[in-house]
Amino acid sequence: MRQFFRYLRTIACCLIATACYGVMAQTVQSKFDVPALIEAHAVTNEAWLDPNDDYEKLIEIVVPVSCWVEKRYRDDIQEFRFDVLWHGNHHPVVDYRPRTSLQSPVHGTIAIEKRDDQTFRLGGDTIVPTAVTNVAARMEKAMVSGQITRFEEIPQHDLLIASGSVNRGTGAFFRFHSSKQFPLEGGRDLTLICRVPKTWRAGLLRVDCLGLGKVKRFANFTEEIRSSISFLVPIYLKGDREAQRAAIEYVQQEQSLRQSWSQYLADRSPTTVLESMQKNLVWRRDEPEPPADLAQRVIHADDEIDLEPTTNKLPSDLRNKFRHFALARRQMIALGY
Repeated sequence: MRQFFRYLRTIACCLIATACYGVMAQTVQSKFDVPALIEAHAVTNEAWLDPNDDYEKLIEIVVPVSCWVEKRYRDDIQEFRFDVLWHGNHHPVVDYRPRTSLQSPVHGTIAIEKRDDQTFRLGGDTIVPTAVTNVAARMEKAMVSGQITRFEEIPQHDLLIASGSVNRGTGAFFRFHSSKQFPLEGGRDLTLICRVPKTWRAGLLRVDCLGLGKVKRFANFTEEIRSSISFLVPIYLKGDREAQRAAIEYVQQEQSLRQSWSQYLADRSPTTVLESMQKNLVWRRDEPEPPADLAQRVIHADDEIDLEPTTNKLPSDLRNKFRHFALARRQMIALGY
């Protein structure tokens, strides 16, 4: 009986360890970062656009992205993916970099030599009489003919970078795979060449960052892990001071809204019964409270959101934060036409 309970205790410990490891695996996060705003440059390329075109122009946008993984999880992350596309406006992408590339641990080609051998044998028996017995002697002659083939072969290559278009050609994706010669962590530049209207001065880009991998669990089982985050980055044309000020205003209003909303969420959590009763008096049961991710929804919305139904019960200063951000966002999108 004592051995039986010891066996149950061992199983329970294994299950607890497995569950704890699963929780740890779920908390793995790859950290990403992009600049708060980016400057676009006008370019000329007759292969993509006629320089005498009076309706469109080409701009080059370089998006620096940085990624970092905690040391003990670096072997678990296998791929980073970045999607860069327009937000609010949709302009075609005519070129992007880096392009798809392969990598092999072997430099150059591999020399291979193959030889095909064929052997022919001729033999016969000769009887030699003696006083005791007959001795048989075999005479054998072998002839060998062969063909030698020498050639060079390209070694096997693994996918290092994969890139292509998304969103009907108005964006691009970039996938970076891990290898011994190419670490995933660090910074890299993602470049887009876009065709925009002649009057384009500014706009918004969305950068979706995703880290994928597998973590080992109990009994050699693996679990897929993923961490993701999205950034909205204002883009303005180099030399346009008014567009630059609009981009800076957008960044400031977004940061102000995020900070105010975080403070509101921290303050609205009731700590006493009296605070809970006061909260119920302010928010009627037929009027649900605003969702905790309201600010995130408003910031990343593709279209304009009617703020009145969800913000009319908020404090006046917080309502103003939402309105000021909506105005800054509307101005950035308007500069993209």
